[in-house]
Amino acid sequence: MKTFKYIIASLVALPLFSACSADKFDGADLSNIPAASDYADMITYSVDQNTNTATFVFEETDGIIPVWVVDGSEYNTGFTFTKYWRKKGDYTVKCYVKNRNGMSDGSLDYTVNIEKTKMNGFAGFDVESDDNLFKNVDVANNWTTWFADGGWNELAQQPTLNKVNGEYRLHFDEVGPDRWQGQLAFNHIPVNIEAGKKYDFSVIVTSNKKLPGMKIKICNGADGSSDSPVLMDEDFEVLADEPICLYGSLLEGFASNKDLKFVFDFGGSESPADVIMENFVLVDHDKNPIVAPEKTVAVNWCAVDSPDNLGAGFNTVGSMAFWWANADWQQVGDPTFSYSDGVYTIVATENGGAEWQGQSSINNVKIDMQEGLYYDIKCKVVSSAAVGRYTLKVCQQNDDDNFLLAKGDLKLNEGENIVQFTKLEMKKGAASEMKWIFDFGGTPVGTEIKLSDFILQKHNPK
Repeated sequence: MKTFKYIIASLVALPLFSACSADKFDGADLSNIPAASDYADMITYSVDQNTNTATFVFEETDGIIPVWVVDGSEYNTGFTFTKYWRKKGDYTVKCYVKNRNGMSDGSLDYTVNIEKTKMNGFAGFDVESDDNLFKNVDVANNWTTWFADGGWNELAQQPTLNKVNGEYRLHFDEVGPDRWQGQLAFNHIPVNIEAGKKYDFSVIVTSNKKLPGMKIKICNGADGSSDSPVLMDEDFEVLADEPICLYGSLLEGFASNKDLKFVFDFGGSESPADVIMENFVLVDHDKNPIVAPEKTVAVNWCAVDSPDNLGAGFNTVGSMAFWWANADWQQVGDPTFSYSDGVYTIVATENGGAEWQGQSSINNVKIDMQEGLYYDIKCKVVSSAAVGRYTLKVCQQNDDDNFLLAKGDLKLNEGENIVQFTKLEMKKGAASEMKWIFDFGGTPVGTEIKLSDFILQKHNPK
């Protein structure tokens, strides 16, 4: 616990606090109003940078009450109190001193420095897990950079990279506006992955400047491999001063022979910039107990009945086609089905339990799907019970391989589920007629599922 110096400040407007003493009170003695400076040695405080929490302690004294003012708006009269701040920065805590005669006309002033912003949302996969292939591995033991200006001239001043307490801290003064004009490579990482397995990856990134399209590419690191095969290749937006977990799940592995490579690209970023990368995790998906949230891009959704809803027809077809099977892939009877006012209701019957043994589709919806455009899709699914797995596929009516989305291993909670995926592209190209397929293989018998509010729109980011 540290004791810090104080500054005497003039009295500010404060709310009135009632006296806590039960003693007889004959009136205030203005000559005995306490002076805050007399109590400086009675205050200690400490800051836990791991939790972004400060703890203040005022040594208890008969007849004296501390009055803490936090950031000019929050008040506390405890002898001990703690305060949490999510974002990094400098914060003020003032301590006034009160006795039965009144409040001190000065305060003891403290500045609390919070070093890092705590992130909201998904915090990544378990960095301390023994199944983390990057545990105890210095991923940047062999690193190189190639930063260029807008004319593709290599910059004389290349970035610096330092490792501090498990963080990789990159600083660059300048970077060109285009992709591949801000390359950072971590070379020859001695980690083995295998073909035929799927992997999950995550890293936490913090930047003091906006990175509108930070690229992360994980690939073969062997010399002469031309960065192929590739485990992951994705672009991410990183906002200034907001830690974010960048991740990928169900990544198709390849035989790396203990030679992996990271390629990051910061082309188009604001500069100068300081970027922190930490908590690198790569784990076999089958050994990872943490389920990553579905990735979506924030979009402006049109209404179900809007002309901008290209998929409005899915709400009015009124019928579904079924192919349900047993464990031996022999077709069984259709589930119970009804339709009313835009809501499709299915009651699950016996099925084999595997993917594609509970196929249920809405067919023949005319939509002009164009090659090279992005789309967003959304629907509401209400389930009477939790469903451990289902598959969603939206594709061309007469070509299942030309899909907008094909996603298995989805789950339903009991009650209402809003299912949405954004910034999707047709796999093969244009189409004029589409179908929306759900597969409920494995859904418990008797589970009632209601499908409604289908939206398919041109991508409309916020």
